Amino acid sequence: MVIQITLCVLLILGFAWLLWMLSGALLTPVRSGGDTRITLVVQAHGDAQELENLLRGALWLRESGTVAADILLVDCGLTEEAAALAERLARRRGDLKLCKTEEFCQWMQTPIQ
Repeated sequence: MVIQITLCVLLILGFAWLLWMLSGALLTPVRSGGDTRITLVVQAHGDAQELENLLRGALWLRESGTVAADILLVDCGLTEEAAALAERLARRRGDLKLCKTEEFCQWMQTPIQ
């Protein structure tokens, strides 16, 4: 009896996981290709109170495979505290790029490598 209940629970969990993976694959509208890259650009200015939560959410979407995109944080006049937070996050996460507004224009003009 215990074995049957355990097997039923494992079967239900496996089926739920399969549905979760299929829904993620079906609902992901775009993916990067060999010669193309998708970049999520986050513009932040002032004290940007929700910046850390926004970046954690974007990184979670990327790590879960829902969004296959690079993340670029553009400093459009952050306060010193917010800029320090952004720099700490960028140092901790190598896949999060941080640049100033002037650098962004230059970055947009560089060809894909």
